[in-house]
Amino acid sequence: AYPPEASDRDQWAIARIVGVIMAYNRNILPAEKAPKAWVDLLNPDFKGRKLVIQDSAAGTSFNQMYLLEKQFGADFMRRFGQQEPIIVSTTAQLIDMLVRGEALVGATVDHFRAFEP
Repeated sequence: AYPPEASDRDQWAIARIVGVIMAYNRNILPAEKAPKAWVDLLNPDFKGRKLVIQDSAAGTSFNQMYLLEKQFGADFMRRFGQQEPIIVSTTAQLIDMLVRGEALVGATVDHFRAFEP
């Protein structure tokens, strides 16, 4: 899906690509109740400090919030805010909260962080 101008003579000019995913602790939240799509974060079961996100000062999180608003609109973002997410400074804090069961879903996880031991 890269544009043709991103490659020249088999050399790629991509700085970095990071997938942002949702993560959850399967010991706390059963798989059938885990969100499968971004709009699932609006489920009432995740309201009231059950979602944890990284603050938007982080570039990855800032870009994620920008793209979510572009994709789903300002109403989605307002409703997401009404879920009363927990906001932390770092992905490490977010993962720690999931591991300890202090939140059900981490909604701004760099994909590689979810698989760290």
